[in-house]
Amino acid sequence: MTRPSLSPSASDGFADADIDRDAGLDRKQLLQTRKRFLQLNRERLERLRLSARERERELIDLLPLLFHVNHALLPGWLDMDVPCSISDYTPGQTTLQAARRVARGFHYEKRASLKRDLHALYLMGSTGTVGHSGDSDLDVWLIHRDDLSSEGIARLVEKARRITSYAQREGVSLHVYPMTANAARRGEFGPLGSEHSGSTQHLLLLDEFYRSALLLAGRLPLWWLVPPEQHDQYDAYAARLLSHRYVRASDVVDFGNVDRIPAAEFFSGALWQLNKAIDSPYKSVLKLALMEAYAQQPPPPPLSLQFKQKVYRNQLGHDDIDPYLLIYQAVEDHLLRQGRLDRLDLIRRCFYLKTGEKLSQAVTHPDWRRPLLQRRIQEWGWSRPRLQELDQRRQWKLERVQEERKQLVQELIASFRALSAYARQDSELARSRQDELTVLGRKLFAMLEKRAGKIERLDIGIAPDLQEPALTLRAESPYQFSLLRGRHDQVSATSAPLLKRSHHVLELLAWAEVNGLLTRRTRLALITGDTGLRLPEMEALARALLELLPQPLPPPDDQDLRANAELRRAAVFVNLGIDPMAERTKQGLQLVSSHTDALAYGSLREQLVQSIDLIWLNSWGEVQIESFSEGEALPQLLLALHQRIGSQILTPVITVHCFCVHRADSIARRVTEVIDQFCGPIRRAAQTAPIRYVLRLGQGYRQFRLGDEKIDVIDCADFAALLRELEQPLPPACELLFEPQAISDVPLHLIYGQRRQGAVQIFFRAETDRVDVYLLDEADALAVAQQPFSTVELLLKPWYLFLIAVAERQQAVKGLATLPEPELFELMPARDGEPAWLRRHALPQALHQQQFFAVTASARIEQHDLQDLELQCAGQDYSALVQGDRFLEVVARDILHQRRTLGRYPIYVTDLTLNRLPDNASTALFVRYKLQIEEQLNRAAGLLS
Repeated sequence: MTRPSLSPSASDGFADADIDRDAGLDRKQLLQTRKRFLQLNRERLERLRLSARERERELIDLLPLLFHVNHALLPGWLDMDVPCSISDYTPGQTTLQAARRVARGFHYEKRASLKRDLHALYLMGSTGTVGHSGDSDLDVWLIHRDDLSSEGIARLVEKARRITSYAQREGVSLHVYPMTANAARRGEFGPLGSEHSGSTQHLLLLDEFYRSALLLAGRLPLWWLVPPEQHDQYDAYAARLLSHRYVRASDVVDFGNVDRIPAAEFFSGALWQLNKAIDSPYKSVLKLALMEAYAQQPPPPPLSLQFKQKVYRNQLGHDDIDPYLLIYQAVEDHLLRQGRLDRLDLIRRCFYLKTGEKLSQAVTHPDWRRPLLQRRIQEWGWSRPRLQELDQRRQWKLERVQEERKQLVQELIASFRALSAYARQDSELARSRQDELTVLGRKLFAMLEKRAGKIERLDIGIAPDLQEPALTLRAESPYQFSLLRGRHDQVSATSAPLLKRSHHVLELLAWAEVNGLLTRRTRLALITGDTGLRLPEMEALARALLELLPQPLPPPDDQDLRANAELRRAAVFVNLGIDPMAERTKQGLQLVSSHTDALAYGSLREQLVQSIDLIWLNSWGEVQIESFSEGEALPQLLLALHQRIGSQILTPVITVHCFCVHRADSIARRVTEVIDQFCGPIRRAAQTAPIRYVLRLGQGYRQFRLGDEKIDVIDCADFAALLRELEQPLPPACELLFEPQAISDVPLHLIYGQRRQGAVQIFFRAETDRVDVYLLDEADALAVAQQPFSTVELLLKPWYLFLIAVAERQQAVKGLATLPEPELFELMPARDGEPAWLRRHALPQALHQQQFFAVTASARIEQHDLQDLELQCAGQDYSALVQGDRFLEVVARDILHQRRTLGRYPIYVTDLTLNRLPDNASTALFVRYKLQIEEQLNRAAGLLS
């Protein structure tokens, strides 16, 4: 690359006058200062080239030429219209040789250019410092003229993008930021790699630039030529330099001054570093400590000013002037004043590890950084074993990573809390940055917080590889398991390194997978103890986890962190270590059954789902587990999923696995069906209206009540108990839905699928010796009856008369709207592979003729029981007060006598008056008490067996 001239000539950019004492200007001093900065720049560039990797070094040599010319053979080529030509730049032999290595046919032709589109090219950051390691990025500021057209800027940005892509292919992490000097003065840096790193840190960024920038080509920073003592008058002094022609404007770039850094920028800088801390903790902890040092009262002078003072004093030794050492020294001084030697030790480790040097290892050709670092290590009193341990960081195993993580996390959390406290003291700052604090807090705590059920992520950029070639799962009891390093048997396990204990094998393997110990190459061993665990099952579990949580897990973006955490993907493991058919197998009862539903299997309707383990990843990047056991495992899982998913729009991907010996596939398939329905259409429907959802489980049922952000489950021991639950009116607009295999004997899904709130509907199904009647009333309450069946007319007559009488009374007493006439449906059985269906019947005209033996009743409801029952029949009143305790026998005898010519058929109540009705009383309540009274009468009449 071209080295700027140091000879005192017109090209130095200085006017002819030697001294302007009134203006405080001295040409010789300016020339001397310029020489010092250029000498320092040259030495740092040389140090950078010595310590850089070959590809990195070649790219640094090539960069100025790539922007200086547009050549079709060179990387970044777009076309000839891209702005180019860097001020006062001519490529040297090193650069031209690098260009010809990239493109053999390249030939450089020097052309006169009246207009230079590009003013300067700078490297900034840790490049050329002791802090530059093989992992460091190259950040380049490309300064172009102010009057470039928007199209020209767009083409320049595209060329920069193409050069960046070329660098990436060469294994170099390069970032190019096109900008103007005036924009930089205003703090309009744009998005420098991530949000909040540019305009919100104007002076912090400029402070870093001035102490670390390397001029690759083009104009010098005018800041170099303004003495430290003139910083209070920077703009006036800089203006005099230019107006008195001591410096030509065409030879310098003026980014402005850094005399003090506002508190808001410390805050912004700390936010920025904390955001980067998860990926680069050592660098961020050091920079956070610098923000803390800057935030002192009174604030110290910026490091860039201290850097400049050393240059002006000709203190150009490596220890005096290295920009990264300046950071460390400022932090060290701050912590020593505080007496925080514990924190200082961590800072020293961060500084050393950031350099990437390994002083405990001999090298053939040591670069300039080693002696500089060795002097520091001697000052700190570090022993050789200490160095060896740090130099082996990339080989650190779990135990050392856990120890290091603890200290780093303490430092980061302390920084966040200090940042939050700082914001609370400044109400305006707190208001303006609350969103960023919220996002950052969630990011940190999602990654670092420990809580029950959450898989702790240990490696936060500490050691890149924790994988283990072999792991052993040991069952210490049926309820406690341990994870050991290596493959072991029962004997060797007693002395094996313990990695973790848990009550759940899923937690152990998930923890190992999330933290990189478990990979596809890891071999597993199992010591079962007194459990049903099997090695093939654990291997299958490991494969499923690797599929669910591929490493590294993608970090959450800020948009995700602004919202509540959402479940993104999950896996359900059924019956880990459990064979639900084990007892049947022992007894030789593995019989083929037509009842193959895993939730109600065989003639005994056994539930084969005995335990469930759930693991999920949320939108904040957290991995969590939860376990459910005993007979309520599936309902508990559904409740947990409903709670976790909530009202989120995106339906998560949930996979179900079962690895038990018998019926594993059918169990997994059945649980998948239930989860898909419950978390899909059922959950979405519950967001707009209350939902009742019925699931069959063993011999019983579970009714889930969802709505108003609440959920509960009612346990129904059998079908009769379910019917008792369905007797209650549903809330307005509530949907009652049935899991497809929940009702096998009675097609309740057909009944409720036909429902029409506000109407009374009668459904009947003829059996061999009876007819089953289901009444669904205007409030969707259900009543069920069984009675003899002859014709539809005879079946409906007593029902019709009763319903009309109740409707008329309810209308008169409560002022309700007139109910439409009942609707009639026949439940038709499933046949020839076709499902059950409904056939609608018109009401027979004969029902409207009031020729029927009327029996009316009245009573009082007390604790759900009937009290003070009275009956009327053929003008005669009957009650316990008149006829005594056996008055029902008297009523039954009289009724049978009066209709002896009409045949022997059941006694029906045709009207009922009830006192003390509950507020939600509907027609079905009257029907249920009607049926209760009819049963007593027919039993007294001997009409029931």
